[in-house]
Amino acid sequence: MSNPIKPTIKTEFFSLALLILTAAASVFFYNNLPERIATHWNFAGEVDGWGSGPMQAIIFPLIIIGMYFMFLLIPYLDPRKERYEQFSKVYHIFKI
Repeated sequence: MSNPIKPTIKTEFFSLALLILTAAASVFFYNNLPERIATHWNFAGEVDGWGSGPMQAIIFPLIIIGMYFMFLLIPYLDPRKERYEQFSKVYHIFKI
């Protein structure tokens, strides 16, 4: 199983730096978050969903990390593996 877009330090540095920055910010602000944080707004701009602050500090970085690994796996899972090289720059930008 080969990957048409080879992950390298050069291509992954910015993504990994942002992941580390997000995790560090989450740890840094964990104890200073309010007990309730707005998590969803309706079309009128009114808050209609709430979550606990500490839980949001854990969940959002995990979602971002999960999406990063999903983007790393997509080229492996794609049965055709066509045109990745042609659009590799765009793919990396989209992943970031």
